[in-house]
Amino acid sequence: MQLSLRAVILMLSFIAPNCALYGQMPDSTAEQTQDTSGIVTQSAGWGVANTVGDASQYLNSLTISTFYAVRLGQVVEMAATLSFSDYSLNGEDLFYNLNISSIIPTSTKYSSFTHSLIGDISLILSPFAGDDWRRLRFHLGASVRRAGRISSRSSMSLDSSRRYSSETYTKQVALGGHIAIEYLLPITSTVDIGVRLQAHAYLAPFWVEGENVLLEYLNVPGTSRYGFFPNGGAASLGAFLRVSF
Repeated sequence: MQLSLRAVILMLSFIAPNCALYGQMPDSTAEQTQDTSGIVTQSAGWGVANTVGDASQYLNSLTISTFYAVRLGQVVEMAATLSFSDYSLNGEDLFYNLNISSIIPTSTKYSSFTHSLIGDISLILSPFAGDDWRRLRFHLGASVRRAGRISSRSSMSLDSSRRYSSETYTKQVALGGHIAIEYLLPITSTVDIGVRLQAHAYLAPFWVEGENVLLEYLNVPGTSRYGFFPNGGAASLGAFLRVSF
């Protein structure tokens, strides 16, 4: 009887600590899963923006984009963005050239079509604390742009004494960088609408097909409109929809 009592006591002393340890494991795992899910999140989105830059000859153009982002920490995300815009310009001017004995009206017609495809890799920082300030985010990253233009220009005096025409074709790829500031407006726990102000700047193109001219040129070198960026660039203001998962 005494031996049996000792055996029972030994069994209980072995089982009790293991049961206590087993009971703590789910809580620890749940806590770890919760912490991880709060840090590692993904998101995707789509946006539209009004863009002014060399590809649109510093006139307004529409840009559409899509992006995918991964959160690396509480204040850092990494995102990949693909944007596309095109711009067409057609017009006619009537002006007067002073001839020796008279002023002869001259008609000038011009047209151009430009496309621009941009890929961005961005670090997105949310440096401020608090629910409202945390929605203010900053982008910094590298860019690559593939762009091309076909344009033509022709002038003719109304008495047909003078005629002039030119055409420009260029396709080029350039590296650059971008910065942006945006603010998120939450719609649900996983859906946000954002507003973003962004600027791109590029180096001289490293690959060119056709004529090696800046995109801001209307037709030929010497007809630059404004030249905000030495080798090309753009500024845009737009909105986007972001879905987190």
